[in-house]
Order: sequence, then structure tokens, then C-alpha cells
Amino acid sequence: MKEENYIENDLKEIRSSKMWLIKSIFFSITNVLAAIIILGLPIASVAIDVMVRSEKNTEMIELYSIQIDNTISGSYKSFLIGHGTIKEEEYYCCYRKTSDGGLKYYKFKMSDTTVYETLKNGEQAYVEKITDGFGELLGYKLYVPENTIIQEMNLAVM
Repeated sequence: MKEENYIENDLKEIRSSKMWLIKSIFFSITNVLAAIIILGLPIASVAIDVMVRSEKNTEMIELYSIQIDNTISGSYKSFLIGHGTIKEEEYYCCYRKTSDGGLKYYKFKMSDTTVYETLKNGEQAYVEKITDGFGELLGYKLYVPENTIIQEMNLAVM
């Protein structure tokens, strides 16, 4: 009888140790999967963000009557001691050709623009608007005819 109890107890211990082993393997697998998901989502998000941002889209815009314009904006706040700011932005202002053949006023910041004098006389000036995959502006490339940019300034005239 004692021997049967020992055998029965041994069987119970074996069964409980198998269950413990199965439970610990199951919990280990679920913990590893949870860690992969928790750590993988931010990494995947960053990877997708980098891929989309590195994508560049270019829109070619035909331009007419290009001019330079200064826009001054400012603010004044008064609370015991008054203070304010003035900000000046320089723009290229022009008209862009629309899809139906009309012309629409268009301006873009000079600080975001690189100018290229690569067109032959008589060729139409245009700008390439470069954006990333999210549509955020990366810059402009303005193409104008050769000898459009004044290389020397005569200060005696001023």
C-alpha cells in the first residue's frame, strides 16, 4: 500500500511538473510575443516615417512675370513693458499657369529657393516645388534664362 502511495505521489509530481513546464513555456512565448509587438511597433513606425519622408515629389510650375516682394509682419504686446517683433520675408512673386490656361498669383519664399540660370533665351521660366512623402515643403528650384541674375551691383546709382 505504501508503495502504491509512493507511485501515485510520484505520478502526481510528474504530472504537476509537466503542467508547470507547459505553463512556463506558454507564458515565456506570450511574453516574447508581447515584447516583439511592443518594441516592434515604434521601430516599424520610425522605419515607415523615414521611408515616406525620403520620398521626394516634384511639381513643375510654369511662371510668368516674376518679381521680388518683401512682406513685413509684426506684433506688439503691451503689459507694463511693451515689446514687439518685426519679421521680414522676401518672396518671388509671379503668375502660374493653371490647368485651364488661366494665370493665378503665386509666391514662394526666397530663402527656400535655389536659382538656376540654365534656360536659353526665349524658354519659359519655371519652378520645381519639392515636397516629401507627407507633402511637407523641402524647397524650390527656380529655373530662369541665362544672364537673368545681375552679377554686379552699381552702388553709385543708388
